[in-house]
Amino acid sequence: MNRKVLGSSSRYLLFVFLNIQKSSEHSRFDAAHELGHLTLHKHAGAHGKEAEREANAFASSLCLEKTY
Repeated sequence: MNRKVLGSSSRYLLFVFLNIQKSSEHSRFDAAHELGHLTLHKHAGAHGKEAEREANAFASSLCLEKTY
């Protein structure tokens, strides 16, 4: 398995492991993406591409500046 970021949880602890060789912007998006998984899918909701799309949308909403 070749994963660049890993998120995991247990009953009491949450873990997100980031690749420290990435830019700070990329690392923030990765952390927000994994937070999206931990928040949106904590009760085994979406899987596969749908879960990834939802986590990306969550991270985008959290990280990207709104322009009006």
